[in-house]
Amino acid sequence: MPKGYPPTVFVSSTCYDLSQVRLDLKSFIEELGYEAMISESSAFPVNPQNDTFNNCINAVRDRADIFILIIGNRFGSTQKDGRSITNLEYLEALAKRIPIYVFVSTGIIHNLPVWKNNPQGNFSGIVDDTKLFSFVDDLRNGQSGKWMYGFDEVKNIVETLRKQWAVLFTESLIVREKLQTTSYSEQLLNLPAESLKILLEKPFAWEFRLLSSVIRTNFASLSALRRDVRYGLLLRTGTKLDGISDVIHWISSQMGRLLQLTKTSSTIINIAFPEAMGPPGHPGDPELIVYIGQRFVELIRQTLLWKLDFIEVIVDSEFEKILQLASAICDEHLEKLESFTGQLDTQLDIAYEAHLRGEKAPTVNVQITLGDPFTTEYSDEMDRLHKLYGGE
Repeated sequence: MPKGYPPTVFVSSTCYDLSQVRLDLKSFIEELGYEAMISESSAFPVNPQNDTFNNCINAVRDRADIFILIIGNRFGSTQKDGRSITNLEYLEALAKRIPIYVFVSTGIIHNLPVWKNNPQGNFSGIVDDTKLFSFVDDLRNGQSGKWMYGFDEVKNIVETLRKQWAVLFTESLIVREKLQTTSYSEQLLNLPAESLKILLEKPFAWEFRLLSSVIRTNFASLSALRRDVRYGLLLRTGTKLDGISDVIHWISSQMGRLLQLTKTSSTIINIAFPEAMGPPGHPGDPELIVYIGQRFVELIRQTLLWKLDFIEVIVDSEFEKILQLASAICDEHLEKLESFTGQLDTQLDIAYEAHLRGEKAPTVNVQITLGDPFTTEYSDEMDRLHKLYGGE
């Protein structure tokens, strides 16, 4: 959210069964001086080159500061994976880590236990698709479970939002006061809201939480690049390699780069990371923590670009297998890098639960060990090529 502008509130729901609720909420939001974003509004940002799903998800990612999810009796239109547009909008807001308020029709809440006891039952008189029950159950009890409010009419939603936004406003005033009295550098004060909140409030194991937050926030910028690698998209003019000599030389150069990247990852995680956290009983260095988080994501970006090089290089068909095997050499390492924050968050949760029980919290220690990346299949294929073109 840019400074000096009112927050944008994104209202997510199925449109047809909740159209009046959405319009009433739009009026309520705008009366408060906020910007209301609903898809049926003429002001809703639409890129003509994108479909409905992507336009809605992009609006959440690019514009939403507060997210309201309203669930009535319709699951809504779905993609091929079975997820509704409402579901996808919620996941985007969750990834963005903005305030989320979930409202569910009391009829759905009351029938949820009935569905759980008999998921194969006939609920056609209540919902258009029983996947709606599954979605609500995951919202309440899933890994990212959210507090949900029941509603019968729009005034229930409005009354709840008035109270909850008053609490949010008070919390913002507290953060503002801390910002005015802090001596942190401009770099730290310009951190995204989630990271800055951790830095100012310093909750249990704040150093680790700050690192995880910085990595997650910056990692989101790699989504397009990760998809390029996943789908093997060729976006640049590829280099043509002629003959075995060029292929072997190019692969050797790539392996040299990969070795440098793996050494860098080892340095970041096993040396700089413990130094940034500080010795036991002493606070960590927030500047170094943020630096490490940002460089860690840059390391992932460079590794993804390394894989893209294999997609864009042009070779004769007899060399395609060795390139494919060589490209896969970094997959395990890349997977470890991308799962780092998940491992860190899991250990933080375990340590925090022990802390709440009054027990000594276990040490949070996440390391990445690097094994031999060269597979037998890769070595065999390289030997085959050497024998086949030994004279070149």
